[in-house]
Amino acid sequence: EPDGFEKLHEELNVESSDAFIADLAGVIRECLAESDVPARISEGGFAVLAQRPTLGELEALAEQILIACRGHIVEVGDRSLTVSCSIGLSSVGRVVVNSSEIIAGARKAQAEAAEHGDQLVIYRPQLTAVSSAAGGEGLRVERIKQAVANQDFYSVQQAIIDLDGDGDQIVENITFMRGEADDHGPADFLALAERNDIAASIDRQVIPGLLKTMVESDQRHIINLSGNSVLDYAFPGWFSEQVKKACIDGSRIILQISAATALNNLRPMQRLVKELQPLGCALSISDFDAERRTRQLLEHIDVSYIKMRPELTFELTANAKLQESITQIVEAAEPRGVAVIADEVQDTSSLAVLWQCGIKLIAGSFVKESTQVVAQ
Repeated sequence: EPDGFEKLHEELNVESSDAFIADLAGVIRECLAESDVPARISEGGFAVLAQRPTLGELEALAEQILIACRGHIVEVGDRSLTVSCSIGLSSVGRVVVNSSEIIAGARKAQAEAAEHGDQLVIYRPQLTAVSSAAGGEGLRVERIKQAVANQDFYSVQQAIIDLDGDGDQIVENITFMRGEADDHGPADFLALAERNDIAASIDRQVIPGLLKTMVESDQRHIINLSGNSVLDYAFPGWFSEQVKKACIDGSRIILQISAATALNNLRPMQRLVKELQPLGCALSISDFDAERRTRQLLEHIDVSYIKMRPELTFELTANAKLQESITQIVEAAEPRGVAVIADEVQDTSSLAVLWQCGIKLIAGSFVKESTQVVAQ
């Protein structure tokens, strides 16, 4: 929408206003591809339905329009008018949302852009923790769908340190979602995404970029996989194809699934492991605790790593019950050659207890390893 059009419209007659809009429409049309569909959707506003492979290319189109308008002069009668505009961008990805909501999102972003003028704003609804009874869950689901459409996910690498110093170098790739103010970790969105069958789309968006970052690395990479992907019969074939395209040795990949997902989907888990076996990928189970059912997973699934629930390392030195739980986990893992990872280790005293229990793989703030943003 042209900046300041309402005020300008008051100064011009109807014929001059229409001439101004027609001239601006021509500027916008010059920026578009033949397949793009432009329309006038309000007195001073245009919409363009544009199909591009990536959000970055959509942003490039919007910037092109901004630049074209910024450098244009409209001749209306005896007046020469400079032009700037404000653009709101709302995108549609694999997870399609209602068309009226898409337009409403674009309008909201455009209104924000118009506050300063000559700007592009991408629509990103807030991920608010409102109760589902008040309709809040629906709003949060919509935010996650919009994030998929906007490709708003990126990965952060967290180092896992081998205290013996003679094992493979391992990093875990943790997915974050961009927000308007603060970004969101998996605890904020993953469970909701899985309940609404969106998480597989997030996996498919993030994984190809992660595999590309592995080409120049000699580390082993933990890639977290959602329960939706475990249940997706097409996932093993798709994942195998991505690994081949990236020319990655599958033995450098560790797929990680939560213990809750494994417990609730034992046969799909076994199928997934079997179908990915030719790649040589290892398997890790996260959020592992000392419950008997959880430990029995090691009898049914070929696991190489388990990552303990973070709560098991909190205030560890003063809690004999936690120490006993960790010992039970180690005793279940060791005979099967399964390595145990302790997460969110916070101090040296906890580290000493973990060492005594036989745990050599450590992650968390105590490690003080710098994280690295990858696969944006």
